Amino acid sequence: KLLLDQNISYRLIKRLSDLTDVEIKHISRVGLPSPATDREIWSFAETHSYVIITNDEDFCEIQALRGFPPYV
Repeated sequence: KLLLDQNISYRLIKRLSDLTDVEIKHISRVGLPSPATDREIWSFAETHSYVIITNDEDFCEIQALRGFPPYV
């Protein structure tokens, strides 16, 4: 399961869904506040077993501190 961060276009969902059967959601469509904080996104991904797809380097820092899951 993939969770696209705010800095990734939601339009990629259609393109990626055509290539794979993996569940793909955009952060703007999962019920989190807009804009969601990195911690809120991290917690959502961890709770719902998503891999975070992002261009935001902050997630790498969070992962270094907190470990896995979720994966980034």
